[in-house]
Amino acid sequence: MAVQVNDIRKLLDQLASKQVTSNTIQENINDALSLVDRFKQDDADPGLVDAAIKRIGVWLSYLSYAEGQSFSQGATPTISQDKIKGYREIAELYLNLVSQEPVDLEDIRRVDQERKETGLPSITFTGTTAFD
Repeated sequence: MAVQVNDIRKLLDQLASKQVTSNTIQENINDALSLVDRFKQDDADPGLVDAAIKRIGVWLSYLSYAEGQSFSQGATPTISQDKIKGYREIAELYLNLVSQEPVDLEDIRRVDQERKETGLPSITFTGTTAFD
């Protein structure tokens, strides 16, 4: 079963679910699918693969929401930073259930930035600013 935009909306908090556009969520699903395909075992359980795509899609979509918060408020609220960390940890848990090797999403994001690859956002959270 392919992951749909509404699958991601159901897992996001209410405010983020309303403010992130369907196009953005779909792009995040596409990025999540690419990431899972990059690391998954050939014999990975299809249900777990879908769950990993959903959870990574939620994390990326919440990052999109937090980016909007940062633009409008000048900073990303601490509660949003905490949610991002929690969503990332859940995404990593699911990705590691289907991957061939241990995966750290922050390490992947850093390497992708160095290689100028697209996929994972280059947003970082230090102090009260949402960008490097």
